Amino acid sequence: KNTIYYQLVSDAKEKGVKITLDEQKIRKLCFAGGLMAKVAAVDSEISDDEKSAIKKYLSVLWKLPEVEAELVAEISCQRILKGIDYYRLTRGFCECTNYNERRVFLACLFQIANACKKTSHDETEEIRTISQSLKLTHSDFIAAKVTISDEDLGLV
Repeated sequence: KNTIYYQLVSDAKEKGVKITLDEQKIRKLCFAGGLMAKVAAVDSEISDDEKSAIKKYLSVLWKLPEVEAELVAEISCQRILKGIDYYRLTRGFCECTNYNERRVFLACLFQIANACKKTSHDETEEIRTISQSLKLTHSDFIAAKVTISDEDLGLV
């Protein structure tokens, strides 16, 4: 059900990369990577800055080793651009995280959207949709949104 996870396991084995985290945590991070890539791909392409931001947040936010974070980011971006089941991504992520993790993650999604120093209206609306799918409140969405300056949101 988690195609990013299955490709990660396959690619890691092929490249001789040992996955150091337990299976459940890696599955969660694959869901997270997919959702971050979903936001980055709103304009039908994913920039190098957005890929770097995905890798950074996988590594920093969840302590995923850099080599593994790079693999998850790359696979997530490839899978999203080919098409992936949005419902499974959000449901899977929601099931393996707690409320606070999802709130923190929402702010992370805004950072991904702003990786190129501008967050488009379409990216904001994609994050709003993800927020609702992750059973977060409108207040949670607004709290995450204000982490981006009005200028970067195109409000100034």
